[in-house]
Parts: sequence; C-alpha cells; structure tokens
Amino acid sequence: MDPCLSPERLTAHLHGETAGPEAAAAARHLAACGACRGRLAGLARVDAALRAGARASVAAGPSCPGDEALHALLAGAVAGDRRAETESHLSGCPRCAAALAVLRDAASPGAGLSPGLRRRLLALRPGPGARGGAATPRAVRAAVGPRPTVRAAPSRGAPVARIAAAGILIAVTVVLAATAIRRGRPGAADRVGAGRPDAAGAGGADVSARSPDPPGRRAGPGPARPAGPPAVVAARVAEVVGPVFRIGEAGEDPARPGLLLDSGIGIRTAAAGARARLVLSDGTRVDLSGRTLIRRLEEGPSGRRIELARGLVGVEAVPQPQGRPLVLATPQAEATVVGTRFALWATGDRSGVAVTEGAVRFARPGGGAPVRVPAGRSAEAAAGGDPADRGPAVAAQPADALVESFGVNVHLRYADTPYAAYDRIVFPALRESGIRHIRDGVTPGHAGLLRKLADLYDRLGIRATLIAGDPRPFGCTAEQAVAFIRALGAHRVAMVEGPNEYDLSGDARWSEVLRERQRLLYHAVKGDPETAGLPVAAPSLASFTAPEAAGDLSAFCDLGNLHNYYGGRHPGTAGWGADGYGSLGWSARRAGQVCGGKPLVSTETGWHNRLDDANHPGVPEPVAAAYLVRLALLQLEAGIVRTHVYELIDCFDDPGRTESHFGLLRHDGSPKPAFAAVKRLLALFADAGPSFAPFPLAFDLAGDMRDVRHALFQRRDGTFLLALWQEVSGYDVASRAILPVAPRDVRLRVALPMARGAIHRPVRSEVPVARVDAPRELALQVPDDPLVVELVPGDGGGG
Repeated sequence: MDPCLSPERLTAHLHGETAGPEAAAAARHLAACGACRGRLAGLARVDAALRAGARASVAAGPSCPGDEALHALLAGAVAGDRRAETESHLSGCPRCAAALAVLRDAASPGAGLSPGLRRRLLALRPGPGARGGAATPRAVRAAVGPRPTVRAAPSRGAPVARIAAAGILIAVTVVLAATAIRRGRPGAADRVGAGRPDAAGAGGADVSARSPDPPGRRAGPGPARPAGPPAVVAARVAEVVGPVFRIGEAGEDPARPGLLLDSGIGIRTAAAGARARLVLSDGTRVDLSGRTLIRRLEEGPSGRRIELARGLVGVEAVPQPQGRPLVLATPQAEATVVGTRFALWATGDRSGVAVTEGAVRFARPGGGAPVRVPAGRSAEAAAGGDPADRGPAVAAQPADALVESFGVNVHLRYADTPYAAYDRIVFPALRESGIRHIRDGVTPGHAGLLRKLADLYDRLGIRATLIAGDPRPFGCTAEQAVAFIRALGAHRVAMVEGPNEYDLSGDARWSEVLRERQRLLYHAVKGDPETAGLPVAAPSLASFTAPEAAGDLSAFCDLGNLHNYYGGRHPGTAGWGADGYGSLGWSARRAGQVCGGKPLVSTETGWHNRLDDANHPGVPEPVAAAYLVRLALLQLEAGIVRTHVYELIDCFDDPGRTESHFGLLRHDGSPKPAFAAVKRLLALFADAGPSFAPFPLAFDLAGDMRDVRHALFQRRDGTFLLALWQEVSGYDVASRAILPVAPRDVRLRVALPMARGAIHRPVRSEVPVARVDAPRELALQVPDDPLVVELVPGDGGGG
C-alpha cells in the first residue's frame, strides 16, 4: 500500500483542491486505508464544527485542552498522536474551535496548523462589511487581553479566566456573523430580489420569481436552521462566468467562486453562455453550461448524487471508492460513474450521455435495462423508456487550439523588402490578423531585430520560433543563439529550430555538419537555465533523399520539422507521385525518420500565386484563401503542433520570381483574400484562457457526404464550433483553371438542446451568413471553403 496521506494532502482532498492524477491517487488510497479514512472524517468534523460551533454550548468540558495545548498547536509544537488527539477533540468541541478562532495567530503562514484548517479559521473572521454588531478583532483582543505568544503560557488566575470566558462568548458572535457572511446568506436589507443589481437573472428579472420554493414563500434568509448535525459540504464553486445562482430552501442568491454548497443545495446558470465549475469533495469536477439547472447536490455515506433537471454538464470524475458511487440523475435516466469523463444533458422529454473516457452505466430510474456507454459512444433516454445507444460521441478540441496552432513566416531582418516598413505595414498587419506566432532567424547583434521581436510580444503577445545554428554567413553558432535569446527574453520565444534546409547549401559534407550543429544547438539551449525549458525542433530538410542522409537526430530535438508545400494541389491531396509523394502523410513520414516519431511542427507550408511556374505550380488568390483555412484545420487534426504558413508579405516586387508571390499581403501591403480568411478564422476561434476539458457532442451528419470533412471544437463558455467542408481540388494545375465545386446537401442533427446558432463562412464573409434559434436539425449546403456552425447550448427558453 502507498504511504499514508499527509495532513496537508488530506486537507486539500477534503476541500476539493486536488484534481486529475493526484485526486485519483488519494481516492484510491482512501478506499484501501481505514486509518486515513478515519483521519479524513475527523478533519471533516473539525471543518463542520468550525462552521456550526457557535450554535452549541461554549462551556469548557473536563477533557478540553488547556491554553498551553492550544498555543502549542498553533505554534506547530504538537505532533504525532498528541496532535491527532487534539484535532480529534476539536472535531467535537465547538468551545475549543471558537477559542482557536480568537487566536488570530492561526492565520499566519508560520502557524502550525494544516493549510486547510488555517483557511477555515481565516474564513471565520468577520470581513469589513460584517453586520449585526459582530465584535471586531480589536474588541476580541481587548476582551481576552494581549495577543498570546507561543513562548509563554498565559496566566491561570481567576481574572484572566473571566476575561477569557468573555472572549469566548464574543468569539461565538464573531463565528456566527462570519459564518453567515461566508455562506452568502443575506440579511434583511439584502434579501434576494430586493433590488440588488447582482440579484437579478438574465435580463434583470427578479430571480425570486423563478425560485423552486412553494408559491407564496418569499425568497430570503428564512428562519434559522434548527440545531442538529452540522451540514455536509457537497461541493465548492471554483469558477463562475455570467449569472449563476445558488438555490436553497429560502430562495436563490448569487454564486461566487469559493462558495461552499451544502448537501441539499442546488445551482443554476441563468443565461446562454453563462457557466460554472463545481469541485466535489473528492476532486471530481462538474462544469455547468448555459441555462443549466442542478436541482440538488447530495453527499452521504452511500455516495454522491447530482440531480440535473435541465441543461448540460461536463464531468471529469476521479475513481470512486467501492460502494460509494457518483450518480447523476435526470428526469429520464441515471448515470452511474466509477471514474470517467463525459457529458450529460437533459431536456423536458429526454436526456443523454456522451463519453470520452472510461464508461458510464445509464439506466432508467427505478429499474429497467441499463446501457453501458463506453468511451466514444453516446446513449439517449426518453421519458418512460429504457436508454438506448445513440451513436458516436465526438470529442471536441479547445477552440483556441486552432489559433495557437497557426503561425506565419516573417523576415524582419530584410532591410530591402516591405518588412523594413515595420510600423507602417508589419505591425498593423499582425495586429489585425490575430496571429500569435511568427518564425524568423537569429541574427547575432541585430538590435533592430531584437527590438521588433520584443515589441511584438510586449504589445501583441506574439512569440517567435527562431532558426539557429546555421553555419552559413547569415547564421549563427549555438552560443550566439543562446545569447540572442537571453537578450530577447526566453518568455518571448516559442521554440528554437535547427538550421533551415541546409541540405540545399552545396556543402558536400552537409549531413555531417548538420548533425554536429544540431547537437551543439540542443545542448547549448538545454544547458542554459534561462533557455532550458524551450523546445528544440529538428532542422528542416528540402530534398527527396535528405532524411536518409541526415539520419536519426531524435537525441537532439524535441520536435520533428517538415516543409510541406503542396505544389498547387489541395491540402488533403493523396499526392501526385509514388508512395503518396507530396501529401501530408508522405511529408510527415519523412520528418519522422529524422525525429524518431516525436511530435511535428510544419515550419514552412502554403501556396504561392504565380500561375506560370511549371516546376512549382501556384494557385489563384481566392483558391489559396480556401486552401489555407482548410490547411489549418487538417494539420491540427493530423496532430501537427504548429503550422507556419509562408509568408506574411510578398518579399519582392518581381512578377517573374516565384518568391515574390507567397505572402498573405501583396508587396505594397494590401491584403490578399487569404489574409482576410485567416483573420476571420482566428477571430472566430480565439478563446484564450486557462486550459479546460471540452465536452463531447453527439450529432448526426446525413445526406451527400462525399468528400465532406468535419472538425469539432468548443469554447470555454460551452459554445461548440463545427467546421464542415469538402476536401476537393478547387484548381487544375494542368489547365490552370479554377474548378467549380457544387455544394453538398448535408443534414446536421444534434442531440443536445441548443439555445441559438449561427453559420459562418470565414473565407467569404465577416458576419454570419445565417442565424437560427433553438437549432436541433439544420439543412446545410457544404462548399469547399469551410462552413463553421456555431452552437450555443441551452434550452432556448428563459433561465
């Protein structure tokens, strides 16, 4: 068995502050270790006593520890069995718990309490807005005398005892007032719906009108809870966006991060786009989407239960102990969870589940034939019927992953090109585009390059991939590369890349030189504390036989590197030579030979617009726009970490030179259709923020699906983005003619209730081409430039 959990880990587990593997490991240990379960139960009783202690008698009992013992506990001088005995006593003695609350030293970081108990004592302090005449810290200290120290025991004299007793009584008042404030229970002047701006739901309506209480009951604090067993905390509110409300016996009040939800309490999101995250006591995460109502959360000896009345929740459940399952109930079915990741939805007449990890048992309440729903599948249940398999559950990617995967090549050092017009062309174009990543080369001692790279990060958040270690005159040594990055600041750099296409250098010993340069670069970057955390990409190669000659460089790179130009063909081409020559799969296999199968970046790719180049065919500007948007979607789907298109601006004003036609902008800085398409795509998917686990979605596509591809994404607010397009050629390189592509008639049906939707066509339009209310089934005409169907979960009704 694993070693027993420390007090700190037990406290963090109790308060839902662990997640993922850490929470899972703690849950497994607790399931097997009776001693740790007992200690956890004791800590839970301490937690409950600190909240409810003021309702009980404050008379000291014969077994209460003396002042010296409490001071020693605060000082960290109590350990082992003695500490366990003292905290066990605290779990059943509200008098001593209140006394600890008076000793304000407990809140200091140096105090000897476990972090969770210290936080609880902090929470018991009245804030600056405390009501009801609660004693201030100064009044408490005046009543009990000077703040005690841990170096000397307080006097045992009768006067001091009387003062201490008075202090305990005042502390009880502090506990009562602070507990009411922390629980968010409003006073008479702060009743829910009494005119506070934050007491209204969507549209400013009085939320008391939508309270689940019986007719005639006024939303408000209601009578005090009768004395009895302390409440059990079922969940903590970890995140709130938009109007979110806690639902209790007395009505509703706004939910805020940090709020504890007792067993028996409910919560709802009151608008489409609102969301909330709950963390259960075992670390399980429950994410509420817009217009979702959890009527009741329950925590008890037999397990946990969540009653979902309507809407959508995503669940990331830690492994549950045997005999104490997590059950999520809807009006039509119950999902029993052991440890898994899934989404559950409920409407007025049906509910469903879609699983991405593990498995869920889905059954009708009270019996019936259950359905085991494994990863990658979904099931649905109608009122009065048994659940049935519904089909695949499609895992979504974070919408912002598409934005993070896209970059562009620049040449900020080129003084005789439009890149010299940094303030007039380069900076405004990058700001407008929404691009977050650029690629350029290291030039030692180039102050102008350093200034521009720093400016792009500081003002736009754009990070650079830097080519380094090239032995040619325009290159640099490994040491110079590290010095350049240190001068720039490693936080402004996304990755470091080995020499660029050195196989075309003309050096007869190129493979030997390249291997040594890559080795030196890798060790220099990893050997400097400031740059050691940066990923190092393998060198790029251009010629057909170069990967075999370069050999395995996996010991000197974190990422593989490919330059995959499509020669005028569409991005999903199967190739135009032996073994799929020219296709993405062919290019990835070649790059994998060098990096040993590590993840790949595409540091150069794209299309130029010179149409008379027979060796490297180009495509017309409108075709390049559609191809680039599809390229971003396809390469992310294929697992390419980042795609850098070539390039931002047409470098040269020479119509007969192919290098003059790769840009998103023309030589004069005017935007091509590809620039507008990329800008609209990135704006639609941009959703920067902390990492999150998107929900799966169950949906059907039917109709003429020939060559139709799709990719599913989700924003942090729960909105789904479903991209659909035909992966076909839009240009014939032989005849140099644009090919007309007839749209495909496709029907989309989603299982989940949606409040609203929109259809975007980023290659063609700045604004949605259609908007729909409460979409469940859509008739689409899918072209060869991507449609993006935006779907906002919700029942389409009020909150």
